[in-house]
Amino acid sequence: MLIGVWDKDDVEEVGRPVVAMAEARRRDDGRTTRWSVFLQLAALLEAEATGWASDVTDSGETIRYLHPVMLPVAITASMNRTEPNEKSIYRSISTLGLLDPATDLTELPEIERVRRTVTSLVRDSKFSGAVLDAYARRCAMCGLGLGLVQGAHIYPASAPGSRDETSNGLALCANHHLAFDRYLIAIRPDTMEVIFNPSVLELAESDEAVSTFVRNTVYRLRVADAGHGPDPHAFDRRHDYFKEQYAWANLYRD
Repeated sequence: MLIGVWDKDDVEEVGRPVVAMAEARRRDDGRTTRWSVFLQLAALLEAEATGWASDVTDSGETIRYLHPVMLPVAITASMNRTEPNEKSIYRSISTLGLLDPATDLTELPEIERVRRTVTSLVRDSKFSGAVLDAYARRCAMCGLGLGLVQGAHIYPASAPGSRDETSNGLALCANHHLAFDRYLIAIRPDTMEVIFNPSVLELAESDEAVSTFVRNTVYRLRVADAGHGPDPHAFDRRHDYFKEQYAWANLYRD
């Protein structure tokens, strides 16, 4: 892993330092060492302005550019072979005021806020990596891999008593993750059958793209590694927590 800091430049005025991180073992050309890396000025400027950016080189290597506070998040994501949730990162950067010159990160209250936020992001990355490994990094609902799979909570992370355990997680592609989050898909806890919201099935009759999405979805969740499959009670808790949103679903057979 190669880490550098951009804090001065002969041409550009650097308003705040940016950390750049590259990992050689993720290159597509088989090389396992790296002594230097070419950084994109546009990505550096984007990270300076927003706190986070990434760039994929011609050799398939991902280079991340970030506010120094976010370095533990980037390292954890790299170690767990996951893609950080950029929406959460941008929200955290804004909440912490990392781009506000008036924010004093040497003050104890600010240090504690940063510590809690970064710890939460690191925990999310570890959870996602463990869930992806349990499902061989393929979507539990369609089998897609290609590095396009995310670790999703069954019982939401923000809900009371939620735990970052693989039994409370599913590996899902972006489409199935969003459909799951929007209550278009539900899971029968006793059989692990995947059921669609009737509105989706109705639309599938006239929309070929939706029909293909439904057809490519498995009847029953793909099996995870032994001992790491989803806990049926996690689905029970989810359905109870979102009771109104799942009013359409017949989740428990007589």
